[in-house]
Amino acid sequence: MAAMPFESSLVVLTMTGVQLRRMFDHGISKFTWANDPEGSFLQVSGMRVTYNFSFPNACRTDTLQILCANCSVPKYEFVQPDGIYKIVTTSFIAGGGDGFKFDDEVKRSIEPTREGTKIGT
Repeated sequence: MAAMPFESSLVVLTMTGVQLRRMFDHGISKFTWANDPEGSFLQVSGMRVTYNFSFPNACRTDTLQILCANCSVPKYEFVQPDGIYKIVTTSFIAGGGDGFKFDDEVKRSIEPTREGTKIGT
């Protein structure tokens, strides 16, 4: 089983907390409680997210936390609107796949990958 089954590379995106929250809002924007729910759900690690379906469709992300990168004891911190965050995603998502759109201010850097590449080691 491949972790990245589609032809894609890894991209590092540098963005603000506001931009990061927009990603999660988009990922849940098509969700309904129908038998076959549609969504572009982000699969994440090192983050915690809760959604509130009583919120308007474009802003259902209620809480968004990220694992502290500089803490000696692991803990989650709330994403700050003006904070700067680096995330790793696929070139599919970074390129607008599943309708994800990014401001021009979001910085992109492509990380070369090959089979067997370890991330975060």
